[in-house]
Amino acid sequence: MISTAQHDFRIVEETPDYLVVDKPPFLLIHPTKPDERRTLWKELRGLLAFEIANGGQVSIVNRLDRETSGLVLVAKTAASARRFGLLLQAQKFHKEYLAIVWGWPSWEQTLVDAPLDRQGKHRPSPIWLKQAIHPEGAPAQTEFQVEQRFTGSTSEKFSLIRAMPRTGRT
Repeated sequence: MISTAQHDFRIVEETPDYLVVDKPPFLLIHPTKPDERRTLWKELRGLLAFEIANGGQVSIVNRLDRETSGLVLVAKTAASARRFGLLLQAQKFHKEYLAIVWGWPSWEQTLVDAPLDRQGKHRPSPIWLKQAIHPEGAPAQTEFQVEQRFTGSTSEKFSLIRAMPRTGRT
C-alpha cells in the first residue's frame, strides 16, 4: 500500500506497460486547479519518477469521480496509452460500479437510456457530481441490477445496486 499524508491507495497490479490502482474516495484523479492539492496523477508521477526519467509517462486511462472509489488503469508508456485509448474508443472495456442506495427499487433490473449533460450548464448545482438528464446532453445508457436488498438498524431500507454503463462516459 502506498501511503500519503491524506490518502492511501494500493497498487493492485503492475507490469512494465501499466498499473492498476485501487483509488480511495475523495482523491482527485487529475489536478483541477494549479494548486498543491493532492491528486492520484501527482502521486503516481512521484512514484514513477525513475520510469518517467527514462521515457515513461503517467497516463490515466479511466477516470473516477472524486467521490468514487475503485480501480484505475494507468498506462506507463506512450504505446500502452495509445493501445488502451483505442480499446476505450472501440468500447472494448467493460465497466461496473456498485452503489448502496436508499430504498428498494420497484425493479430487479432496468435500463436507463437518457442523455446526460452537466447540470450546472442548465441550472445552479450545489453538488459535486453535476450530471443530469437533459435533452441537450450526450447519449447515455446504463443498465442497473439489484444485487441485494437490506434493512438498516432503524428499519430503513437500502439496496446494493450494480450499475453497468453501456454508452457515454458517465
